Amino acid sequence: YLDETGNHTTDINKAYYSRKVTPEFKDGKQQYIVLEKFVSNDKVKTSGISLSGKAPYNYIGHKETYYPDGMPKSKETFNAKGYLIDTAYYYYPSGKIHLITLNNGTNNITWQYNSTTQYLAYFDSLGIRKIENGNGIIHFKTGFKNDFEEGPLVNNKREGEWQGKSTDIIPHTFKEYYKDDNLLYGEMTKNDGTISRYDSTNYNIDPTYSEGIGKLMQFISNNYNCPSKALKAGASGTILIGFFIEKDGSLSDFRIFQDLGFGTGDAGIAVIKKSKKWIPRVYKGESVRVAYMLPIRLNLQKD
Repeated sequence: YLDETGNHTTDINKAYYSRKVTPEFKDGKQQYIVLEKFVSNDKVKTSGISLSGKAPYNYIGHKETYYPDGMPKSKETFNAKGYLIDTAYYYYPSGKIHLITLNNGTNNITWQYNSTTQYLAYFDSLGIRKIENGNGIIHFKTGFKNDFEEGPLVNNKREGEWQGKSTDIIPHTFKEYYKDDNLLYGEMTKNDGTISRYDSTNYNIDPTYSEGIGKLMQFISNNYNCPSKALKAGASGTILIGFFIEKDGSLSDFRIFQDLGFGTGDAGIAVIKKSKKWIPRVYKGESVRVAYMLPIRLNLQKD
């Protein structure tokens, strides 16, 4: 059972829907039938075929989702890589069409604008058509309850002023200005009223080690203090260390997600702590705190 946020629960009173994953072989390949049902009425919530038996599911072929009363919510088709292909349909709870897209198999983004998607039709909640063959005004709900982005499309590309609200990373509202889908500039207003301006050069920059990832891996290789028990056992494989990169480039909140035993994970944390500061992630012109995962590979097998 899962609750309304998608987390597993053993409390039937908190359960929102159930999920049954059934393995099957087809054309000599393993795949899984995924069937989700609402606990309240046993009606289907999600139906599809996945190439993976655990979340996140890698859907292939047709996938359908439904509202609690049984009305259709979405009809999508995926390729073997889990990307959307062909025509996809999205519906309002009333059963009326919300959005129709044409997808080319390079992404599975539906909750925000995507440059490789063709927007064939978009209707507002009153049933008024706002987009026709990639031209008009479109509105996206972007994941969180009241988050959104909206603006004009010209031949499926962003053009002119877009605006929206986001509670992810930095809670803020924004206005952005585009020409032929290229961001010219934007303005972010945070909840405290402060304003930050940005453009395409500092819209979203991933964090990196100050001397480059290659130098970091060389530093780890030269300074990793391998536990003696791991050496004796010939431990080999990948250690996975998670941490946060703070706004000033310092590291915090280390966690071992995977290790080889014998204290190999703790040794991984110790060597990362000795490294130099990082260059933090930049989002809409501001440095932000971000989670990061770093693999460390060991090969201690004896000849």
